[in-house]
Amino acid sequence: MIAPLLLALQAQTAEVRGRVVDAQTREPVLAATVSAGGARALTNAEGRFAIAAAPGDTLRVRRIGYRAALAVAGRDSTVAMRPAALPLPAIAVREAAPAGRAVASRDAAELREAGTSSVGAAIARLPYVSARGARGELSLSMRGSRSEQVVVTLDGMALNDPATGGADVSDLPLAAVGRVTAAPGADAVGHGSGASGGVVALTSASGTLAAASAGAFGRYGAEGATSVGAAGGALRLGAAVRGARNDFPFVNRAGSTGSDSVESRANAGERHASAFASAVLPAVQLLALASESRRGLAGPMNVRVYDDDRSVSRRLLLRLAAQPGRWSASASARALSVAYRDAGAPALDADARALAADADAARAVGPLTARVGIGADHFRATGVSAQRRGRAFVAATGARALGAYALTAGVRVDALAARGTSALVQPSVTVAGERSGAVAPFVRVGSGFRAPTLYDLYLSAGQRIVPRPLDPERAVFDGETGLRLQRGRASLTGSVFLRETRDAIVWLPGTFTWSPRNVERERVRGAELRGAAAAAWWSADAWAGAYHSRFTAGEGRHPTPYVPYATGGGTLALRRAATSLTGTLRAYGRRPFAVATEARDYELPGVALVDLHVAHRFVAWRANALVTVGADNAGDVAWESVRRYPAPGRSWSVGLTVTPR
Repeated sequence: MIAPLLLALQAQTAEVRGRVVDAQTREPVLAATVSAGGARALTNAEGRFAIAAAPGDTLRVRRIGYRAALAVAGRDSTVAMRPAALPLPAIAVREAAPAGRAVASRDAAELREAGTSSVGAAIARLPYVSARGARGELSLSMRGSRSEQVVVTLDGMALNDPATGGADVSDLPLAAVGRVTAAPGADAVGHGSGASGGVVALTSASGTLAAASAGAFGRYGAEGATSVGAAGGALRLGAAVRGARNDFPFVNRAGSTGSDSVESRANAGERHASAFASAVLPAVQLLALASESRRGLAGPMNVRVYDDDRSVSRRLLLRLAAQPGRWSASASARALSVAYRDAGAPALDADARALAADADAARAVGPLTARVGIGADHFRATGVSAQRRGRAFVAATGARALGAYALTAGVRVDALAARGTSALVQPSVTVAGERSGAVAPFVRVGSGFRAPTLYDLYLSAGQRIVPRPLDPERAVFDGETGLRLQRGRASLTGSVFLRETRDAIVWLPGTFTWSPRNVERERVRGAELRGAAAAAWWSADAWAGAYHSRFTAGEGRHPTPYVPYATGGGTLALRRAATSLTGTLRAYGRRPFAVATEARDYELPGVALVDLHVAHRFVAWRANALVTVGADNAGDVAWESVRRYPAPGRSWSVGLTVTPR
């Protein structure tokens, strides 16, 4: 009798150890709460926990951004938590795409090994993403979309400027980002206005590192971050500085003399500084980012009137996420300011400020997740009276498994109202399905919309600011169907898509500058193919897309400006021991630059750019070090991402990243 009682007492006081991981990525989940009876424990950075419980007891696991999980305690329990269908925090998907959608994802550590030292460069190397820029900013496109139709998020918080609609990530430090993910296709149900082209999701990094880089044309950079345990979770602090002269040589083909000349880029320098803090605690997540960017506003080749123009951009982002009871909630605020200064003509100086605040709450009810949110934007700019716009939404999403098939569906209704205008009520839907297995067909149908921004409404004339009434654009249909093939470490994904937009807001060339207007219809169709494979000493990833984008205005049908007819790229990495060689290809097909009939005279030529980087890892002073040396645009191709704005030719770079062992 005594022996069984002793065994029972030992079982009751036994310590159960285990690990909590993300069900999609299999990565550890930090600061998850594990409870059994009256005992409670938190997971560490490796997702591990130890709790006073007996084998066979029920473990209840909770964490912000995940559905609560139940598990039976064993000798070494592993609990897989399913991400909640919420935009906070953003869950990095490691090639495990949501049903009906193509997704490409990259680790920041992988990108550093390939010579990347900025968030902008990291996004530009993602499959399904095309990037261009004229004055140092980054303009993103997915599936023939404009930059205002691509939402960029950091841990679920939109980074898009509410005044312009686009997201400039040039001041965001790479040390703050752990993973970048591209998901093309409309996602208005998840992100509301502006997500009709796709979403680029950035996920905060963890851990401690220090990095420095230098390169051609006066390029330099230094950043660092440290992570420490705090209150059962982790606190991370970091800062970065980065800059360049950008005085690269180029061939001026627009000279007034009628002959080409070799000149150096002037007034194209840039400086960025930023600081960030994040905390992952058992019941709360915090994120704060402050940054400042200074850059010269260099004009097109052969135009020197902008040589005294400078801009200063400042940004402050704050986000709080919590999980009170069975609810998940978040609140965020964004403040952005831009100052333009012209030393030669102070009368042309201008300032613009934008404030945005959002709050939402969600609760899982069986297979459904219900969400409700409110927000407001405030704009103020030189020459424009203050503008305010409020917004609210309600949404419901759900997922269901039917044998080998996964089905997801969502509906959302957005309401937007500005002072002096009637409210806009816009419904959006998404339905998707996919079959699991080595051969996985998928299909998705959705819709989206984009409300006009301050930039659309007011900066519509070159001589003066003249308000122009614009209707919201509506992606009435965005659908795709495709097939995934998976065998071992090799995969192939192909899809075809169609997007139909009514009242599309397209910027057309006017008498003095570009100006926006609603066009009757814009139709974009295309196909994309991506393949990846890996072995012990090599890995490869390649993708290609073909696009046909036309809009109808009056009696004419025209190619949409700057939508390439084809684009693609790839990465090949060769590894031997601690050394690797990475080659990256970026290819852009012909791109129309004017509203005209399809003709080579109104198109930028296609271009293929090759980057080569060598990386070597070693151990020094009880730390892991990564050294990279490489060349971007190794073929020294002369090209323009925007007409008459030259891009650098061949350039070199070196980098050093140190992490503790």
